[in-house]
Amino acid sequence: MSPHTGVLLVNLGTPDSPQVPDVRRYLREFLMDGRVIDIPAWQRFLLVQGIIAPFRAPKSAAEYQKLWTESGSPLLIYGVKIREMLQAALGEEYQVELGMRYQNPSIREALDKFALRSLKKLVVVPLYPQYASASTGSSIEKVLDELRRMVTFSRRLVRFRNWPCPRIIAQPVGRKKKAVAQNVDSCQGRVRLPVLVMLPQPKPCLEQECSGTSPINL
Repeated sequence: MSPHTGVLLVNLGTPDSPQVPDVRRYLREFLMDGRVIDIPAWQRFLLVQGIIAPFRAPKSAAEYQKLWTESGSPLLIYGVKIREMLQAALGEEYQVELGMRYQNPSIREALDKFALRSLKKLVVVPLYPQYASASTGSSIEKVLDELRRMVTFSRRLVRFRNWPCPRIIAQPVGRKKKAVAQNVDSCQGRVRLPVLVMLPQPKPCLEQECSGTSPINL
């Protein structure tokens, strides 16, 4: 049976390796996004290409090396596991793919895996704990940009599902790794999923009351 609904999970991204050249490449793509550093393009270019990427990359690479595992980036490893768990929970009527806003696997690569001609609906789920222009907004914009080149699929069939802010983000990074949920519950067309976002979170999001996870209607 061909899947009728595609589910695209989107996370921020990760360097291909914790080595300085790969980290510098990641920083350049990430920070050159106008939604991330909201200043005129020429100023952003000078800041990122002339100051941040050259001087910050070695320091950031050292921090990535502390987090890296033998299997690779934790964000990518857990992202793949979430994709596999969700695919198993939803069954063959759905096709679940993972794409990163920056670096690999890219959103374009993920979309290319869908047989878009046969899909009746594409559900895009940004894996962020709350909406922000620099994360969710940028990811949605990138998905739409990539879909514009895919003339075989109408954007009217695309649905976006925002993620609620979970309590997991208030835990220290060391506990986040252990707190990644081990089960995906599928019931009455609803799916419950964990979130793993290894990023600083805005203080207002940490202070507000929010439930652990909420159902996402696919």
